[in-house]
Amino acid sequence: MLDKSNKLIAIACGGTGGHLFPGISIANVLRELGYRILLIISQKDIDKQIVGEGKEFETFILPGEGLEKGGVLRFMAAFLKSYLISRKLWLNDLPAGFIGMGGFISVPPVLALPLFSVPVVIHEANAIPGRANRLLAPFVNRVCVFFEGAKRFLKNPRVIVTGMPVRSQFKPMDKENSRLALGLDPKRDVLLVVGGSQGAKGLNDIVVSSAHLILRQHPGLQILHITGKLGYESVRKAYLSMGYHAVVMPFLTEMEYALGAATVVVSRAGASSLAEFAAMGCVAVLIPFPGAKDNHQFYNAKAFADSGSAFLIEQDKVFPAGFAELVLNLLRNEEQRRRVSDSIKVWHYESAALDVARAIEAEILGSLDSEINHMNLDQQLLKTWY
Repeated sequence: MLDKSNKLIAIACGGTGGHLFPGISIANVLRELGYRILLIISQKDIDKQIVGEGKEFETFILPGEGLEKGGVLRFMAAFLKSYLISRKLWLNDLPAGFIGMGGFISVPPVLALPLFSVPVVIHEANAIPGRANRLLAPFVNRVCVFFEGAKRFLKNPRVIVTGMPVRSQFKPMDKENSRLALGLDPKRDVLLVVGGSQGAKGLNDIVVSSAHLILRQHPGLQILHITGKLGYESVRKAYLSMGYHAVVMPFLTEMEYALGAATVVVSRAGASSLAEFAAMGCVAVLIPFPGAKDNHQFYNAKAFADSGSAFLIEQDKVFPAGFAELVLNLLRNEEQRRRVSDSIKVWHYESAALDVARAIEAEILGSLDSEINHMNLDQQLLKTWY
């Protein structure tokens, strides 16, 4: 029986920043609505880094692992362990509602919930849904998506487009002030390159190999290159070897300033990054990670490119001269940048976090109303029979 006084909502959002950041955005809204939040995260370092030591929300760590090639037995062992731990967790503290943000960490706690006892909403960020959400979709109360085209892959009659929740600091910013905050020249163009938290060798190599062509024709350009931890040393040395002082960082916490400073952004095409670009009106050249599951980054980028909101380049089809020409054209053409910036803003759903929060709240209240109606009906039947 659902408890009217139960205000706990569990959010499974671990594994990647693309799951964690939007999950935390939804958690912030739900907390403002008066709910108690439990974040379910993985053992990965990035989860601990993002959630932080301050423990803003209650957290629970599950030992699950993604299903990688050749790792089936390890995946199954971790999955079973996570399922059993989740069962024990729910025996002690059953939530009023559950939100899954996708990824391997979402599935065991959903399956461990007592059957039909807790409303479940899942959010799918990508144009091609991940395996976890495809598996769960037929059994949950509602599915929220970022991309309209994702609906056809999810076997659930109640799929709604809510957009992608982003953190509140991602909003249009003054370029000069953003550049000053990062120690850059406020008057000079900035090419921002974002390689991802773990690194993106293919993307980094494309930019570094093209840099001399770009700088030869745009000598005042400032390059801010966030490599990810795996690419930092090689990229830093590459710029030094060509005699150019680029600002190279493995990671930047205040990404909103980097996006605010950028004239042009070069990036992978993860859904969370795309939503941040949309929120800030960035002009982006997208080079999808070709190894992404189901090639979902390509289809994310294609949806943006097809709507005139970004530029798509496939990693295995780009050459330094062609990449340099595209970047230089964007740097020179302010009117084109304005059109693209205006177009990408259409992808920003300002109320996305609130809409997902309201979706789970509606399911919780609907379940309570349904239970009350069933109880009233039972009482009426008893009066009729006796």
